[in-house]
Amino acid sequence: SNELALHGLELKTPGPRPSLDGLGRELQDGIGRINGILAGLGARLMPTAMHPWMDPVTEFKIWPHEYHPVYDAFHRIFGCAAHGWANLQSTHLNLPFRGDEEFARLHAAVRLVLPILPALAASSPFQDGVSTGLLDSRMEAYRHHTRRIPSLAGRVIPEPIYSREAYEREILGRIYADLAPQDPVGRLGDEFANAGGAIARFDRGSIEIRVLDAQEC
Repeated sequence: SNELALHGLELKTPGPRPSLDGLGRELQDGIGRINGILAGLGARLMPTAMHPWMDPVTEFKIWPHEYHPVYDAFHRIFGCAAHGWANLQSTHLNLPFRGDEEFARLHAAVRLVLPILPALAASSPFQDGVSTGLLDSRMEAYRHHTRRIPSLAGRVIPEPIYSREAYEREILGRIYADLAPQDPVGRLGDEFANAGGAIARFDRGSIEIRVLDAQEC
């Protein structure tokens, strides 16, 4: 699937699944197929959540195909040739809810575990060819990558909000208002502009957790 950085690849299920059982095996099979193609080029997929020696300033190329006007807008506003934009790869986990009651319970549970998850999945200790002293350098970059418009990521852990109406007013409404001066045509006025550590996707009835580093296994 399309990603902001041309070199990034997304592997995902083609639709909702009833459980996580078996998904690890399917993901590994997909990685094996891709590495089989890359072997002919003398290449392989790079594991971990940050390329350990990529220089995003000189090596970043933006996705040029369909959907690129959205990525161009992000690049114009935030300067995406940087760690946190061009050099990162996370595991996104979407958990479903139906209606405000389920949303409230799930959102509360996600907020509770969100600070713990990076410690379980950290796989990005290197950046610019050196050890950063952090096991999760990706999250350190992630905390600051939208600093020009801080409301997009907020404090990474979302506010305690327990209804769609309140979420759209207090989180999404603030994001859209803060983006408007930099995005007058409204290309970024959608749920995907929310850059928090867990975001509500009401369009698909799920909360998407974004704080997990990609793993080698």
